Amino acid sequence: MTKITDGLVIRGNHIKNRIVMAPMVTFSFHGNSGFYYGRQHIEHYTKRAKGGAGLIIVQATSIFGAVDFTGMWAIGDITALK
Repeated sequence: MTKITDGLVIRGNHIKNRIVMAPMVTFSFHGNSGFYYGRQHIEHYTKRAKGGAGLIIVQATSIFGAVDFTGMWAIGDITALK
């Protein structure tokens, strides 16, 4: 039987353990310079990763306009999520 602390590989991505942070929408967070994502999001996800989450699924994010950057997507949002 596997343990929660055992790592795994999903499609070539190495996950350090089996602890998963489910997606949660952070309504109180605000992006930087008019973008949807920003410093608060980066700090939030960084703390969860340092706290031991092996896999973090980011909050609900619209994919509308992701290809042609016409939706909520902008370079600042992509930079924050990277």
